Amino acid sequence: MGTVLAAGWQDYFLAIPASVSYVDMKNAKAEELVINVFPRIGKQFHLKDSNSLDVYLGASYLDSTLTIKGQHYFKTDALQGEHINYKIKQENLDKWMGLIGASYNFNRSWALQAEYGQSGSDKRQFVSSLTHRF
Repeated sequence: MGTVLAAGWQDYFLAIPASVSYVDMKNAKAEELVINVFPRIGKQFHLKDSNSLDVYLGASYLDSTLTIKGQHYFKTDALQGEHINYKIKQENLDKWMGLIGASYNFNRSWALQAEYGQSGSDKRQFVSSLTHRF
């Protein structure tokens, strides 16, 4: 489930996409909760005809928690029939990351976006997309 809060004034804009996802994988005995928020603030530069360039700064918040539960049965003769129950919880440590990005709008229907993000650790990401609006 998600939403986008957006506002604009003259050529400036603010966008805050946010989403929450919960996955319950019965067969794998795993469940995951993901919270994602991407606040961005930027400016649109009008170019020739209907072309424009949006440039923005922002941040990315990603909180992902994966829990796996199960049992491990020993297959050695000495421990035949014995088992251990386990529960593994995995969570990302670097939840925040700075972003810089741009979107080139060819016209009102087509846009090409590129975005780079980096946190204080080794976490880096590059995302690009080609968008068609109906």
